[in-house]
Amino acid sequence: AVAEQFLNSEASSSSSLQQSLFTVHHKQNVQELCTLYNNVVEQTRAKEVKAMKAAASMEPFPEDAWWKMHMTKEQDQEEAKKLLDKFEGLYEKLCDEIDVRSQRRDAARNHI
Repeated sequence: AVAEQFLNSEASSSSSLQQSLFTVHHKQNVQELCTLYNNVVEQTRAKEVKAMKAAASMEPFPEDAWWKMHMTKEQDQEEAKKLLDKFEGLYEKLCDEIDVRSQRRDAARNHI
């Protein structure tokens, strides 16, 4: 499309017969180039689609996915409790670290 716009603008600006013949020949060459480019793009897209289809055919079915496993309510609650305990512990460590850094910063300011 860009090459075609270039050709159209160049063709309209030439006035002499020699320029006109050159432009026609040039336009034909660029049109050939555009056709070849479009063919390459189409082939590349076709290969990409084929590769995506091949990759999709190798993926597990949704019912085989681990996140689709049905857990009992007890297992869900137990897992949730473990995660909550873990995150609470991490939150406490984070708060402690923030306190330590604040104290260090305050101490450094007081010494200045």
